[in-house]
Amino acid sequence: MIKRRKLKKGATLIELTVVLAVLAIVSTMIVSFSVFLSARVDTSVKANSLMQDVVSIKATFESWVNDLTEKQATFSCENSSLKATVNSSEYSIALTDNVLSATMPSGEDLTINITVIKEIAFNVVENDSKTQTLFICKAFYWADNKLQYFSFTVNPFVNDVVQGGV
Repeated sequence: MIKRRKLKKGATLIELTVVLAVLAIVSTMIVSFSVFLSARVDTSVKANSLMQDVVSIKATFESWVNDLTEKQATFSCENSSLKATVNSSEYSIALTDNVLSATMPSGEDLTINITVIKEIAFNVVENDSKTQTLFICKAFYWADNKLQYFSFTVNPFVNDVVQGGV
């Protein structure tokens, strides 16, 4: 006589444990990967915002300096702003409350919203004969819990961007 086995109607405890362990491992991998991706996206967004700020400030600063240099302006630095005087008219460029504002010789006022850069410092360096002037702008921002900066120089013969740290 042949014995027939009864068909099981369910899973054993070991099979359920294995399935749950596999699901736990897969879900842990998915969660850790999503955390990693969100951190990378956040870093990319901040880097993109920083570069947009840098490009905006650099373009505005170069335009402002070049326009006023052509008009034979005299320049001075005061409290994180750069001032220029032409025939008793005063023009300035400064970053206040995340807004870069510049009064242009054409009479228009430029205002640009800045998101990442928190402070700007200016410096004016003239050679001894006062025939050439180098304009330096340092744009400060926080990254990796350190104060970082981009340095812009504007000169008829020099035009570069240098990244640095404090």
